[in-house]
Amino acid sequence: MRIHYGLTLEVVFAPFRPKQPDSVLKVIGKKGERLEEVANVSLTVPGDMVRPAVNPQLIIWSGDNYGLYTIATVPDCGENQK
Repeated sequence: MRIHYGLTLEVVFAPFRPKQPDSVLKVIGKKGERLEEVANVSLTVPGDMVRPAVNPQLIIWSGDNYGLYTIATVPDCGENQK
């Protein structure tokens, strides 16, 4: 498949489809519940202020299954270069 400029990609990561290897589930949890822990990490920002990290890619499906989701547009992949 040739990827062209402006192609929109929808990317989903889930612990259940396709079924992830045991080595991945060990890190993210059987239902992806450890992906939520990223949002609970505090970040130090300029001025010694602390704010909670927010993961805009985190999604929760029915049954407390967690995953990651994003949409991206492909930039110039060099198709105009010779």
